[in-house]
Amino acid sequence: MGTTEMRIAWREGMSPRGARIALASFGGASEVVADRFTYLFHQAAERRDIDLIADAERDGGKTGRKPESKPNYFLRAYLSATPDDGGTLVAAVWDIFDASKNRLQRLKNMRFIKAGAADPWSVVSDATLQDLATNAAENLAAFLSNMPEAQPRLLQANNARTPVEGRAVSMGAQPNGDAWNGQGAAR
Repeated sequence: MGTTEMRIAWREGMSPRGARIALASFGGASEVVADRFTYLFHQAAERRDIDLIADAERDGGKTGRKPESKPNYFLRAYLSATPDDGGTLVAAVWDIFDASKNRLQRLKNMRFIKAGAADPWSVVSDATLQDLATNAAENLAAFLSNMPEAQPRLLQANNARTPVEGRAVSMGAQPNGDAWNGQGAAR
């Protein structure tokens, strides 16, 4: 399996805790694959101290969250598996939007699997999904550690949520002027 990875640097001593983020949309994969990938992403995000919240606007207020719990950021995710050079290319793309729905950053990672099939998803293993979900959570946590809501990281002997550092390369936030219209499409 080949890999193309993007890495964002953590702001030293900072945790993404404090920034609230909601998954606004997820597309590109079947419901079964999307549910599995979302589950793996949520696990990886929790281990990195990312505060994923339900978006009360999207669920009609069913979460019971107070107005101060509204997200600071929204995520739009897309996962694809396509035939490529006799194998399968799996790509995960995450767009991060601020509360005003301006896109701040795009995270993307790809994996090349040396197996092909008429249905590309049939060769995508849980290990590949886990790898992409873990990478996305790590980059999201690093991105959020550079945002104003980030909080100082408390170093505790038993803290299993201490993010992995030292593997990142600074990409920085790259505002591009794209805006998200809140209906799942960039405008």
